[in-house]
Amino acid sequence: MLNIGIILAAGQGIRFSDGTIPKQFHKLHHDTDIVEYTISKFQLLPLEYIVLVLDKAFIQHEQLIARYRNASQKDLVIVRGGETRALSVMNAINAIKETHKAEQDRGSLNKLIVAIHDSVRPLFNHKSVDDWLQYMSSHAEYDAIEPTLPIVDAIRLYSGEESVYKREEYYTIQTPQIFRFPVIEHAYQRLHEIPNEAKIDDIGLLYYLNKHHATNYKILRVEGELNNFKITFPKQLEKARKYVMAEESIKHHNENRNIFKIGTGIDIHRLKKSEKYEQISLGGIMFKCMYNIVAHSDGDVVLHAITDAILGAIGEADIGTHFQNSDIKWQNAKSEVFVQHAVTLMKRKGYKIGNIDISIIADQPQIQPYVQDMRANIALLTLTSSTNITVKATTTENTGIFTEDAIYAHCTLLLYKG
Repeated sequence: MLNIGIILAAGQGIRFSDGTIPKQFHKLHHDTDIVEYTISKFQLLPLEYIVLVLDKAFIQHEQLIARYRNASQKDLVIVRGGETRALSVMNAINAIKETHKAEQDRGSLNKLIVAIHDSVRPLFNHKSVDDWLQYMSSHAEYDAIEPTLPIVDAIRLYSGEESVYKREEYYTIQTPQIFRFPVIEHAYQRLHEIPNEAKIDDIGLLYYLNKHHATNYKILRVEGELNNFKITFPKQLEKARKYVMAEESIKHHNENRNIFKIGTGIDIHRLKKSEKYEQISLGGIMFKCMYNIVAHSDGDVVLHAITDAILGAIGEADIGTHFQNSDIKWQNAKSEVFVQHAVTLMKRKGYKIGNIDISIIADQPQIQPYVQDMRANIALLTLTSSTNITVKATTTENTGIFTEDAIYAHCTLLLYKG
């Protein structure tokens, strides 16, 4: 399934009564207006492209259009609005059909899912909308998704009637509303048959057709968001600005909180006595000694500890999950491969090595003569300077903690965003 977003921004905002420009072009946060902010939220969704509907007076505004295109990392199709909201949506639907007209059949259109949204609801939860799009893609039994909220206040008509309506029989309607493209296309093809009171939103067309034209569109009603209110009056714009400032403050706090990551890793392997000198790997450097390391891979406890420390710091599963010792692929494998894999994941998440501190406990072999070579090699593998690497070694001092037939490494490291 392909997802398309439609953002409606062609309204005049008469109830806003500002007298200058339509409400959707007022600044929401710093120099970002409401439309631009909504576009930036839409680009977080898994959409093929976005259709932006604007009044004809603003389509000619080159600087405005350029700013909107910069706000979206996805293709932005600009469409002229209609005299009413419904006609604006129809223009957007026709633009989608035009975009896909090169197709030999309706195959691609039939697979489309569209999210139709009012630009003046900039505070929608994009994670919820993402979930709805995925749900529509995997549940063919539904034709549309309608986000709603229950009414908690009492309801009375402006005419002054004494009767109070039962609020549990009503609910408020929000956007984005999600549709299968053939369904919403069919509804708008019959727009002339639908009275104006049923055209207040797009889901309303389906309800009307179900009731009066014997269609059987399946609509899934989901819980909306209190923050996803529509900016209709100046006080709501001020409220939205406060919400955005709060969101930015939380985002800034979370970013600062994640500047540094600390990881620890340990590894221990058994040493097997040999009758001749063997080559074993520690920190990627070959040591000559009268022992073999018993392991599935090359048994480099230093590089294994570093790998586990990096994986732990970035929230990944341990080395045994990434490189299972039951997999023959890793038999006798060089441990440099494990470190390089962990470093690749670390880089993808935007982190670099701050420092690495390694302690080795072993009675054999002699570590000290090779410390500088180990530091240089570890620095090369972890894309940092050898000045950020510390390697220390000690023996068991006959304490009985380990036998002389074991080798142990412990790693503590610091990562930073960079």
